[in-house]
Amino acid sequence: YVVKYNVSPEIAVEYMDESCPTIDGETSTQCMWYKETIHLDAGDHSMGYWGGCDFTYFLETESFLEQQFVNDVIDKCKTTIPYEYDRAWSFNLDRAMDITVYLITTEAYEYNNAMSIDSTKYVFDTPLIDVEKEFIYVSANNIVTLGVKYDDSKYYLSLVAGEDIIALPNGILVTIDTDVSKEYLLVAEAKVMDSADSFTCHYEIYTDGLPESDDNAIVFAVVAIAICAVFFGLLLVSGRKPKWKD
Repeated sequence: YVVKYNVSPEIAVEYMDESCPTIDGETSTQCMWYKETIHLDAGDHSMGYWGGCDFTYFLETESFLEQQFVNDVIDKCKTTIPYEYDRAWSFNLDRAMDITVYLITTEAYEYNNAMSIDSTKYVFDTPLIDVEKEFIYVSANNIVTLGVKYDDSKYYLSLVAGEDIIALPNGILVTIDTDVSKEYLLVAEAKVMDSADSFTCHYEIYTDGLPESDDNAIVFAVVAIAICAVFFGLLLVSGRKPKWKD
């Protein structure tokens, strides 16, 4: 059921406008395909997986059926595995061979890109769509304001640092004031399935109060290393015994 309530005074909401300069960005969503080739010996084998993901496998690596799966599912940005590609959880191999496993994660915040074969856990590390994730570092006792513009009919964005989750509504400025330094991950949860938009989220982000990279610090570090090298070189030379001619 729905609970209706009134807040007095109303919560102030500040929207982004033209005075908020933004930069373009993109990040992956909770939907992600992985692929691994695994060598198995002859004999009986059993498959299993953790929550938040689903998988299928092909007994002959680079077989015609696998290529058909890539054409019908991967290339068409499907987020579910069609029933015709379902595989038995247990099977027997009459000889050693490589099998190809495809795994997809679809649950937000879970990212359980792992499965098991014969009670051995395999973690899939390399996604087929490789998009660099966005991290935002907020230092202690430093007020940061940020806002993100995106298509909220397709995505829901938030900042996540452990159990700390900050919602990022489309086009609304959010203020972060913390007494503990934190590194937040920008998380995009796709609302749409079976499309290219299911895997990659494009956005515009505005930030104010974040620490800026200091190029002078790099120059200082290089100079300091050079001075140390000269200093230790002089110590080495001065510590050598003099060589006298006979």
